[in-house]
Amino acid sequence: MTSIGRLLDWHTGNTDCCAGFSGSGGLIGPRGQAGKLIVAADTNKLKPNEAPADNAQPHGLNYVNLDEHVVLLSKVAGGKRLTLFTDKLKLHAWLWIQPTSPYFELGYVEIEEAIRTTGLAVTGDSMMKINARLELLREQQQTGQFTQESFRPIEIATGKPSVDGQDGWFEWFIEEPDPEKLRFVPDAQGRINFREMNIVINVNVDDPLVRVHEPTRGEPGSDVFGNAIPAKNGEKKRIGKGKGVRIDEETQTMYAETAGHVEYKNQSIAVSPVYIVEGSVDFNVGNINFRGSVEVRKDVTDGFSIRADQNILVEGIASQAMFFAGGDVEVRGGATASHGRGFIECKGRLLSKYLVNVKADVAGDILVDTQIVNCELSCAGRVFIPQGKLLGGVTIALGGIEANEIGAELGTRTQLIVSVDHFATAETRAIDAEISACEKRLAKIESMLGPYIRDRSLLNELPPSKMESILAQIKELDEVQRQLARMQEDRTRALEPYRSVVSDEIIIHKRIHPGVDVRIDNSRQVFAEHIDGPVKLKPNYARGTIAIHPL
Repeated sequence: MTSIGRLLDWHTGNTDCCAGFSGSGGLIGPRGQAGKLIVAADTNKLKPNEAPADNAQPHGLNYVNLDEHVVLLSKVAGGKRLTLFTDKLKLHAWLWIQPTSPYFELGYVEIEEAIRTTGLAVTGDSMMKINARLELLREQQQTGQFTQESFRPIEIATGKPSVDGQDGWFEWFIEEPDPEKLRFVPDAQGRINFREMNIVINVNVDDPLVRVHEPTRGEPGSDVFGNAIPAKNGEKKRIGKGKGVRIDEETQTMYAETAGHVEYKNQSIAVSPVYIVEGSVDFNVGNINFRGSVEVRKDVTDGFSIRADQNILVEGIASQAMFFAGGDVEVRGGATASHGRGFIECKGRLLSKYLVNVKADVAGDILVDTQIVNCELSCAGRVFIPQGKLLGGVTIALGGIEANEIGAELGTRTQLIVSVDHFATAETRAIDAEISACEKRLAKIESMLGPYIRDRSLLNELPPSKMESILAQIKELDEVQRQLARMQEDRTRALEPYRSVVSDEIIIHKRIHPGVDVRIDNSRQVFAEHIDGPVKLKPNYARGTIAIHPL
């Protein structure tokens, strides 16, 4: 029994009358139960039929658990024991009146003196509770009818616990920039793409980042003796202001001074317009989606992608990677792809050591050091590879092409196109997809209508029930044809800005090999033999072929 609610226990048993202490310094009962203050009372003279509700004889062992409480005073006088004790924290104090004889004496002054001796800070309300208990015991003593509740301890003093202050804290207005935090987002089916780690935290200019809240002061308390219990004040949390960040001193709120990525290192927050990957882009980093520029110190491994509103720089190689940039893309180690994986889209220039099996849409120039092999390139600018070879694939360049060597000895088919009619952008590809779907729908309707398209007079021979169905199909056919015409106009309009930048030349410094297919505007020629350079290829509009001019 360790709680105050069970401090008085009723038992049936023998009628030994004993109460006392033994040992030195500790409170030990008559049977040697260390750690307890024990009181045994001979109450056989109490009427057994007036015992508590459980009908047990009011006889047994009552104790204070010294593991949880501290006894201030315990004395026997006048047929009773008076015990004053507190909890270990000294926030609660109790008075316990325990008769040791059926003929016990009760006195208010005696209890008041005992309390004064302990130094407990007891209020007037508590003294009234004590007086009420004494009156109850006197009444029960006169009638001989005692209740268990009469012998329970009375709480006579209550302290106030101290309350420590709250530590300062950060209120984040963005995803907390914890580099150790995993940010995988399941898709609709609950699957996780482990390439999408979402470690980049993008912000715009003037976006709020974090507010620093001040700590609160602690509230001191007091114990049952009236002594103060000190409280700890909360600790201040600090965060440094790095580059790209400003602070509102009044609200202690930090804001982004530039668009970019939030970095939180060494208890300091910064916003950088450049996101730097010190190693490779792999499963330790994941795909990158950033509003500024991205720099990768090593490689971009298979299947990973980088999206940047500005430039992308990869100092190593890119293998089957995807790049989408609002500015330039530079892959200093070279880029390779296979099986349709590996795509580059940029609004600026594309620079690389080499390109192998890569598909690319480039709004600016393409500059390659060594070779372009089996690539599908669509370039609104000029393709430069003055010291290297262009071999296989299809290269469309509105600004012209300049290479050291084109094709291969074995006659590998290599297509070079300088013509806006064959050029495509992301916008025109989307339109082309709609045109393709529209053409399939048109063909299906035409196959259903059959001869009624060629000769609509046949409709007059149809019964009214079938006439209505055929007319509805003809109406749908007319609508699809109008949609198809609008899409073709949209495609022409999307390509109009590029017509003014179209070149009419291809320059080869060393050699053209057999199998090279050259198309400039509406002129075309497939070379069947070697042509040594340096030469310039230009359209022969009169003959529709390609003219070769020495440099």
